[in-house]
Amino acid sequence: MPKSLLDQRLEWIGIGNILKSHLLKVPPFQRSFAWAKAEFEDFWDDLSEALKDEYFLGPIVVTAPNKQDGRLTIIDGQ
Repeated sequence: MPKSLLDQRLEWIGIGNILKSHLLKVPPFQRSFAWAKAEFEDFWDDLSEALKDEYFLGPIVVTAPNKQDGRLTIIDGQ
């Protein structure tokens, strides 16, 4: 049975693989974060662990790689 059009556009990739293989860009229309250094360090430590093992961060939606710089633009996520 052929894949539906939706199945052809979606791809499930772990966050560790995304962070290893792509640069990410947050568009200016996304809200800014008001984190202090401690919150950022906790988040960075969590992301570092995600590169070592399976880690559930929640879904994110990104664009296809930008043709000029290869970055994925984050459209939505947790």
